[in-house]
Amino acid sequence: MRAAFVSALALTAAAAFADVRWNEFVDGDISGDPDAPTPLVFALGGNSIIGSVLGPDDSRDYITFDVPAGMALAALYQHQYVDLDSGGPGNIGFHAINAGNTSWIPGQDTVGFFLGSNHMFPEVPGTDVLPQLADIPFGGIGFDIPLGPGTYTYLIQQTGPDNTGYTLEFRLIPAPPTAGLFALATPALLRRRRTC
Repeated sequence: MRAAFVSALALTAAAAFADVRWNEFVDGDISGDPDAPTPLVFALGGNSIIGSVLGPDDSRDYITFDVPAGMALAALYQHQYVDLDSGGPGNIGFHAINAGNTSWIPGQDTVGFFLGSNHMFPEVPGTDVLPQLADIPFGGIGFDIPLGPGTYTYLIQQTGPDNTGYTLEFRLIPAPPTAGLFALATPALLRRRRTC
């Protein structure tokens, strides 16, 4: 039963998201090592990952990715978060994001090192969960959205007995104009205004 459901999950998700950067059911297991996350290359637009966290034996997935210069991370859509054994909603989990290409094992002594962290709930498919991470309900430094260029590590965790499958989409957009560019443009606008 579980194998059939996993195959259906993988095929459905792969068909729905042409921008899949990693599919555990095709590309192999995403790293569970905070010192060696699975490196992914993201591009402008949607960047999906399909994976699973399997109870106590494979309880964490870590990926690392760059937000290139001129781009920003604007959203993190949760498309699927399901119990692989029953097909129902997945049990409450945890997820976090931090700067750099390594991470930590989440705990009371490490949660303050993350940019943001939160529980992972069975949300309505397509929910943007990045604002929840930025609000740091479970600790962290906090961050503004969109999240600017840099190297980041993201983790998802399920330490309960459930085997949980997920599909997430990291949405990159062109970076918004910076205050510095606006400051350079302001004198020209003022000169034009004076000559009118």
